[in-house]
Amino acid sequence: MSSSFLDQLNALCVTPASRVKLLTLRGIWRDRRARNSFYCESSCGVHLDSLLAHLEANHPGLSAFVKSIIGSPSLHIDAVLRARLKVPLGKAQRIIHLL
Repeated sequence: MSSSFLDQLNALCVTPASRVKLLTLRGIWRDRRARNSFYCESSCGVHLDSLLAHLEANHPGLSAFVKSIIGSPSLHIDAVLRARLKVPLGKAQRIIHLL
């Protein structure tokens, strides 16, 4: 039985530090100027090479985090960035999807 998207995301973000990285990454996504440098509407998603180049230039600590998302079997970077999520900092609380 495979894990769901939220199960995988909760497994990846078990510490407050990893949840702050997730929130920071999603904050970069919300910045329209930054997003335009790595989002390609015609290909329906995030251009991974451009995203990693942007992060290595501006937020080097997030590159490894994004690579772990990309390497996860049930996570997709577009979903991590675009899904409406509630991300509590406490590790006892689960990340949930907002409808």
